[in-house]
Amino acid sequence: MFSPKTEELLLEQLQESGLITERDVAHARGAQKGDESLLETLTKTGVINDEQIAQTVAVNSGMEYVDLHGYTAHQGLKDLVPLEVAMRYKVAPLGADGPTLQLVVSDPYDFETLDALPHILQPDIEFFCSTPSLIKTLMANIYGNEAVMGSGSFKTA
Repeated sequence: MFSPKTEELLLEQLQESGLITERDVAHARGAQKGDESLLETLTKTGVINDEQIAQTVAVNSGMEYVDLHGYTAHQGLKDLVPLEVAMRYKVAPLGADGPTLQLVVSDPYDFETLDALPHILQPDIEFFCSTPSLIKTLMANIYGNEAVMGSGSFKTA
């Protein structure tokens, strides 16, 4: 999901918040399969879930976490962000607050995305954080089957 450097930072933050222990991390290292990350192993073994990870990332990056469960997307949202941009950067529009575009991302530490989007879309963007799976569901609700078929993996660099 995250770069190795970001994952190490996030593992420390999860331990500091009490969501995981050093023992959990050690156990996950032993249970890792293939190129699976420690966070993926911790999630698959039920030690932590994607929402806890997203909330921790959001808090530590200064970004607000948005729970997209039950979020109703209106069709006008697809006019705010072209499908190609949403798919490439793994973002979804939440709406607009005056001149400010509101977008949801899964990785607040993906500075390439955070830096590029104001140049591609518009300068005034407010970013929110949520889980990759909830963003993918929101994209499907906004853009339809095209987003589901083309979105692929939500792993970040």
